[in-house]
Amino acid sequence: MKNKTPAIKILTVRDQKVVLDVDLAHVYGVTTKRLNEQFRRNRKRFPKDFAFRLTAHEADGLRSQIATASRRDIRYWPWAFTEHGALQAANILRSDRAIAMSVGACPERSRTGHPCLHRAARKSCHKRRNP
Repeated sequence: MKNKTPAIKILTVRDQKVVLDVDLAHVYGVTTKRLNEQFRRNRKRFPKDFAFRLTAHEADGLRSQIATASRRDIRYWPWAFTEHGALQAANILRSDRAIAMSVGACPERSRTGHPCLHRAARKSCHKRRNP
């Protein structure tokens, strides 16, 4: 069970399905600090529709759904990564899980057995598997 990929917590913010930086870091086996550091260094690889920072109002609205620090302990509002942003994040990280996800976003290519994240990859994956 040590190699099992954690479940992805998908939330809806601004009418988009997103994964918060803390959850995405957990999935890729890195710290949130490391994910955000690499995200900042590689910002040009992420168009505006790939990731956005939550506002204070949005973060407060999600507080009951997510495990966050109390208001006085939050130094930075979390980043929300869309489906494309979550896959792009795998390309900038060097953890084994992130590499496995960037090499194959389909179960047949991924060593982690994690389900396809990207709709187009999911469709092509299932076409190949079910001719």
